[in-house]
Amino acid sequence: MEYNWKKYRAEWIIRKKIFREVWTTFTGDMAPSEVTELAEDLGVEWDSEEHVALEIRMGPNAMTTHRRKYASHGYGN
Repeated sequence: MEYNWKKYRAEWIIRKKIFREVWTTFTGDMAPSEVTELAEDLGVEWDSEEHVALEIRMGPNAMTTHRRKYASHGYGN
């Protein structure tokens, strides 16, 4: 169970990073009010304060450790 959680969490982190990059690319030249309106129109849900705190507590090594373990088992090659 823990292995699957780490696996799917790693996927989520990668997808979140991709979303942020795409979002920034498309909204970089927009006024903040337009960005907020676009997010509301599209139904974008941002992380809650609790979720941000959890990500900070988990730290960047939570995914790095999983990637090394995953790669050492021959997956993802």
